[in-house]
Formats: sequence, C-alpha cells, structure tokens
Amino acid sequence: MWRPRARADDGAVLDTVAARAARKKIMAASVEGLDHPALLATVSAALREAVPFDAAGWCTTDPATLLPIGGYSDSMPEEACLAYFDNELLQPDVNKFRDLVRGPGTGLLSQATGGELRRSPRYRTMMQPFGHERELRFAMVADGGCWGTTCLVRDGARPEFSPKEVAFVASLGRHIAHGLRAAGGPAVPALPVADGPGIIVLDDALAIVSLTAAAEHWLGELAEALKETQVGSHLVAALGDPGQGAEDLAVLLAGIGLAGHR
Repeated sequence: MWRPRARADDGAVLDTVAARAARKKIMAASVEGLDHPALLATVSAALREAVPFDAAGWCTTDPATLLPIGGYSDSMPEEACLAYFDNELLQPDVNKFRDLVRGPGTGLLSQATGGELRRSPRYRTMMQPFGHERELRFAMVADGGCWGTTCLVRDGARPEFSPKEVAFVASLGRHIAHGLRAAGGPAVPALPVADGPGIIVLDDALAIVSLTAAAEHWLGELAEALKETQVGSHLVAALGDPGQGAEDLAVLLAGIGLAGHR
C-alpha cells in the first residue's frame, strides 16, 4: 500500500519568516471587520506567501447545513469552480468537507487516494485538465460551527504539501472562521445538530449520495420510532448503506408519511 514518506518533522507547524508574517496578516484581517470577499482575498494572498499554491477556491458556508453561501476564487479555473457543486454535493469522492469537519479538519488528496489520484472524480474533472496534481482541503471551524472551506491546489512542478504546511494551514482555521462569522452569515445562529435542518442528496436512481450530520440524526430518530415496522427496517438499511438503490429508498420515502404508525 502506498504511504507518504515519513519525515522527522511530521506534526510540527511551519515556522519560517514568511509563515510568521502570514499568520500576523491573517490574524489581523480576521478582526478588522472585513466583509467575506475582502477577508478571503486578504487571507489567500497572505497564505500564498507562506504556503505556495497555484490556485485556491474559498467558500463561506452556512454552519447549520454546510451549504456554500458565498466564495472567492484565487486563480481557480472557472470550469473547476462551476463543477465544484456537482462534485461536492452529488458525486461520491474522498475528502468531502462534511467528513473533514467531523474528522481531522484537513485532507490531502494523495493520502486519501493512496497515491492513486485518478480514483477521485474531482481530480479527473477539476484538477488534471488544468495541470493541478496536489490538493489540500481544510475546513474553517470555530465554536463547533464550520464557517468556511478551502481547496488549495498545486501543479505537477511543485512538491506535495508538507506536514508542516498542513499543520500551519490547520492552525489558522479558527482565526479565519471567527473573521467570517463576524463578517455576517445566516440571519439566525447555527442550530445544534439535534434541532437543525437536515439535507439528503440523492442521485438519479434515488440512491443516497450524501447527507448532513443533522439529516443522519433525524433519520436515526425516525428509525428508532419506526423500528417495529417494515418502513423502519428499510430506514435502518439506508443508514447502514448510503449507496442503497431506488427500491429501498422508495419504500423509505413512502413510509416517512407514516411517522405516526405503530
């Protein structure tokens, strides 16, 4: 199995003159009261000086649903930007932001694919056609809410993002998140998972492609309420196999209207 080459400095945070200057600029920008586009443009320019990249896509997100509500492109090809939503919301792929938010917060495409980049639809459609070979994704989280997501890419002439660079980027996430939150977002505060709305994305065959944490919570609640019914058994199967086919899901959707049935 492919593994990245071990380094003696794994886990350490980048500490160069450029990194210290970038951190200072980004932390200052996060408390200046800038609007979303101005903040992201400032952050992207500063970060590029410390962690070089060829293009970046920045999104502001609704922390209740993780859906994009705005964004900023730093040299990202327009075609890749347009394809982002289909890939993130509709296509199975690695390092989805909903998974990164729940887990490590950052993700390298090379690690997630075991070095076989073409396993990723995002690589085949949004990166390789434009000469991009390295990808670092990270979520900007503060106080339990994700206020933004970012994808940094490098072309084939550049090396992979180093462990120090990844750790440095991750260390900036909460500061940028605080700045995005202060700049304004949804009209109401983010709701706890147990009270927030859930979103389920289906493909053309009605198979579940992805679902938010809130959706998973509510489906679990429904499964518990209907556990003694046929509908409940289909719902449990759906939660256990997100790629279920149309037949099970059709039964499930029909049964949701029977929530009061025992």
